[in-house]
Amino acid sequence: MQEVAGQRVHGTTKQKPLERFQTLERATLQALPATAYEAATWKQVKLHRDCHVVFENAYYSAPYRFVHDQLWVRGTARTVQIYRDFELIATHSRAAQPGQRQTELVHLPPEKVAGLTLTPQACQERAARIGPRTAEALAHLLAERPVDRLRAVHHLLRQAEQGDAARLERACARAVAFGEISVRTLRNLLKNGLADGPDNHTPAEPVPGWPRFAREAQELVPLCPPR
Repeated sequence: MQEVAGQRVHGTTKQKPLERFQTLERATLQALPATAYEAATWKQVKLHRDCHVVFENAYYSAPYRFVHDQLWVRGTARTVQIYRDFELIATHSRAAQPGQRQTELVHLPPEKVAGLTLTPQACQERAARIGPRTAEALAHLLAERPVDRLRAVHHLLRQAEQGDAARLERACARAVAFGEISVRTLRNLLKNGLADGPDNHTPAEPVPGWPRFAREAQELVPLCPPR
């Protein structure tokens, strides 16, 4: 180009192409794009009920109103874009490994977001806002292994937040005082109304040296009047 083709006189313009480029064409060139061109892979996909499409063995979310629709994915080395009828509806960074999920919470139905953002820390913060005994009891449940009771704790908190949070605080205080902290115990206390009585959660003092759950006989069998 520099020494042969650019130096030949062109049959139509009667000018040397290299000279014409230098005098006329160079000044009209535009700047290169800020990012280099990336080769893209296009694929038609379906948006599944979990609001994700599958592309190159990874999962990418799209707005839930398009569930069951056929969409187009444009994937490059760095980004994944999702289109519906030529309209861009979602953009994600490319998954780093197979099986990875790239999820935008705004793409999901509102009633599903709470379950995905459910964490022990978030539950602990909600429990602390209700009261110290609730925080103590639910921290015990969240620390259980191999199951941490996360969803059960969330259910208890949601019921308390929608109703009377003070009832859960009283039930947890009673469970903590008697050393019987479990999901079943708390549910029974709330269901049977034992959290609605006087705020007295102190168990009877056992005889020194007795096992932890030992009780006096009259606590188990009420005294009957003589016949």
